[in-house]
Amino acid sequence: GGASAGPDTISPEDLEATFQLLKDCGYVPIDLNRFHDFLDGKAGVPARAVLLTFDDGYRDVYEYALPLTEKYRFPAVAFAVTKWFDPYPRPEASRSHLSAGEAKELLVSGLWQIAGHSYEGHRLAAGPGGVYRPYLLTRTWKPAENRFESEAEYKARVWSDIVLDRAALKRIGVAEPLDFAYPYGAP
Repeated sequence: GGASAGPDTISPEDLEATFQLLKDCGYVPIDLNRFHDFLDGKAGVPARAVLLTFDDGYRDVYEYALPLTEKYRFPAVAFAVTKWFDPYPRPEASRSHLSAGEAKELLVSGLWQIAGHSYEGHRLAAGPGGVYRPYLLTRTWKPAENRFESEAEYKARVWSDIVLDRAALKRIGVAEPLDFAYPYGAP
């Protein structure tokens, strides 16, 4: 069966139609290396350059997007929640995620790059006032101690996520992880 389209997803058929439209309209997908060189002022990019990105690291990227990037010869980036590379039962209902082996296969294709989207920080957490905010951007409630974590505890938790995310990316073959997409687009 196909991937279920929702507000944050696109069906394989619509993705292929989008790729065809990009091609027909003269858009030129570039990879992260070219994007870095452009940002650093080391190189230009073609007119109508685009960076194709896929957030979260769902298995749909491997199953549906990889064959399309190969067909169109389009480079792309998967910003993956790297804890999900490991097979472990998820406590919440979730679509399947890329395994470490599938992520490596994306890299081997020569068209895909894998970047960080946190290790386990792709969730919301209750912060001050009971307001749920992105996990990496809020000091969380410690119910056993009836308090919010301290600034130092917060910084240590976020730093731990960064270190674990980078280590997981290195394990699958990303030589020097440089790129990160904040979960929920929250800076």
